[in-house]
Amino acid sequence: MSVAEASKSGTRNMNANNEWEKVNQTKKPKKCKKTVGNYFSNGSQLGDIIAAMVKEQDFSAYCRDDFEIAESWFLDMANHPADGAYLNDNEYMKERLILALTYSANCKDGCKLQATINEWLSTKDHCQLEGVTCNNFNKISEMKMGFKGLSGNFTMFGMKSLQELNLSWNDLSSTCTVAGESPNVNEIDLSHNMLADFVGGQLLTNLDKLYLHHNEFTGKFIITWKDFPPSLKILHLGKNKLRGFTNGGKYLKNLEFLSFSLNQFSGEFIITAKDFPTSLKTLSLRYNKITSFRNGGDILKNLLTLDLEQNDFSGNLIITQKDFPTSIYSLYLNGNKLTGFSNGGEVLKNLLILELANNKFAHNFVVTAKNIPTSIERIGLGGNKLTGFIDGGKILTNLEHLSLQRNLFTDDLTITPNNFPQTLKSLHLHRNKLERIIDAGKFLTKLESLDLSENSFQGDMLITVDHFPSSLKGLLFDSNSGLTKIDADDDAVLSLDYITVRNIASIEVGQELCSRSSSGSLDIYPSNVCS
Repeated sequence: MSVAEASKSGTRNMNANNEWEKVNQTKKPKKCKKTVGNYFSNGSQLGDIIAAMVKEQDFSAYCRDDFEIAESWFLDMANHPADGAYLNDNEYMKERLILALTYSANCKDGCKLQATINEWLSTKDHCQLEGVTCNNFNKISEMKMGFKGLSGNFTMFGMKSLQELNLSWNDLSSTCTVAGESPNVNEIDLSHNMLADFVGGQLLTNLDKLYLHHNEFTGKFIITWKDFPPSLKILHLGKNKLRGFTNGGKYLKNLEFLSFSLNQFSGEFIITAKDFPTSLKTLSLRYNKITSFRNGGDILKNLLTLDLEQNDFSGNLIITQKDFPTSIYSLYLNGNKLTGFSNGGEVLKNLLILELANNKFAHNFVVTAKNIPTSIERIGLGGNKLTGFIDGGKILTNLEHLSLQRNLFTDDLTITPNNFPQTLKSLHLHRNKLERIIDAGKFLTKLESLDLSENSFQGDMLITVDHFPSSLKGLLFDSNSGLTKIDADDDAVLSLDYITVRNIASIEVGQELCSRSSSGSLDIYPSNVCS
């Protein structure tokens, strides 16, 4: 079969490469004439494949010129003996036609696949093309074409063997249309484009993960059964311009991860059974302008992580069972304007991580069983205006990590078992105004990391067993400009792996620490202080 026999018009008789260049280089491109919804085969086997695809799948998103380029190249494959092994494999040939359509329609000015035009519109085995991975049966299993400068609307045609599609960091715009069944696709990444719509996802019956963050979706994001399959477990919609979300609870009953970070939600965020599925385990709402979170406790019975970082919560946040699920084990409220946190101990009995940094807590942070759950393992209180931490040792019997950096602790910090739990493994106190730490060696017997950088330590510092735990592995004194010398008793901090004294002019490190450094048992930063 020759190209002339296969063609219906003079357009098809042109060399595919030259035609592509002609269309691509036109200064004033013709108005896009959409591909018609039918196709009459010329009677050849390849013509029948095109006709079947047009009948089965939606080609309307393609301009006729782009379609004819791919069509002409595809029909010409019969002239190449090298293709003989594949001509009778209809699924392989369909995949090859799909790749040609993708190239002709989406690889325009600035496309980084242009250098390989002779491969994309040639008879080269498509499993060898850039960004294409095939399985053991020579069928496409992955298409990874991120950062390639692809542009325009994108149509995803059905491919039976495809499992993963990654078109992130391109210039795809407006709409991504799913035009055919791809029953094995489980992951699609369309992030970092300019898409505003996703259509036809019902054909992706096993899709687990859909990444649509960093696009141009606006207003209310509406879930429909035609566009989003019920199989979805992960839906990432961060960094768009969304203000609402509806029908998620109705159609996405298996969804576990949902992100709306960096959008335009504001005011009350109200959870309803219609909009949010009970299956959710992670909900990210960080970097919006939300002032309250309502009805989550009634609906989100399986929620484990709730991220409300950088919103507009203010005053005393009262945790209620109606609004906050008792199942939560991670709650992020950093970067708001909170002055209090109440009833958490009564409601959030499974909470392990509580992040309250960069709020407006002031004076003493008093821990009570009513407000802070005893289950807590990590609490972040950095970036507030605290001067004390009270009764933590009594209540927080499982606490391992405590962050109090960038607060207003001054003078001596005396460690007592009432205030600081003996379970602590890390304690961050950098950027306060401390001059001494007292009795940490007596009570914090499991502490491994202690950060005292950017405080007000003065003169000579001697590390002793009473004040510094023998369990310590890392000790930071960076940017304590008043320090002149640091050393340790020979029986103190014997498990220490490293100590830092960076950004301290003319600091002297004593004989004991330098001896350990010379033997290789201790790293000191900067490394030249013992030379």
